Amino acid sequence: GGLLSLKGAVDNGLLPEAVLELVDVVEVYSLEELREVYEFLKIENSYVWVALDSISEIADTVLENEKKLSKDPRQAYGNLITEMTDIIRKFRDLPNKNVIMTCKQQRIVDEDTGLTMYVPSMQGAKLHQQIPYMFDEVFALRVEKDDEGNDYRILQTNRDIKFEAKDRSGKLELFEDPIIYNLMKKIGQPPKEEIIPEDEEPEEVEETEVGEETEEVYQELKEVINI
Repeated sequence: GGLLSLKGAVDNGLLPEAVLELVDVVEVYSLEELREVYEFLKIENSYVWVALDSISEIADTVLENEKKLSKDPRQAYGNLITEMTDIIRKFRDLPNKNVIMTCKQQRIVDEDTGLTMYVPSMQGAKLHQQIPYMFDEVFALRVEKDDEGNDYRILQTNRDIKFEAKDRSGKLELFEDPIIYNLMKKIGQPPKEEIIPEDEEPEEVEETEVGEETEEVYQELKEVINI
């Protein structure tokens, strides 16, 4: 039930059943069950990593439940935003744990510019806009092709004109290999202090060259967004 991706998490030779002895999994079918998991994790200290896969499906479940309880669709969507915002924040703020939440991706088109943007996919028009602001790190998983035409996956860690992403640590490259553990180690490294010897002075930046580069980038962006 969606757990096949764990098969190679530890050893490619392990069967899914064997992996589940190393990775505890709870399948939830309602918001009440999800809250029970949260209450358990608040007092359980043996876990360092917690993953919600995925909050898009959780939102679907919440919406269906709200529609049954309310005859007004607008009220159902309003309740969805309230419930999901609350539960996401609670899991996000679990003490002494690294929390990862996966989410579907949706394609939206800006009515003013005609630009296509890929953002988190959530039920409710406002919810997908709020999601990126609630986390320290937001990565877009992209599938690209190499020079030989083979697919490969890579994480985009900062926003551009097509993909929603964010790196508050400032320690990641724009594109990183999709290995979360390695990214966490990179984020956790102490900042490097730049020490300038007393007999050396910092190099002066030639303002004309910087200005020319900035102008080139600006012109390219103008062409991309047609302004």
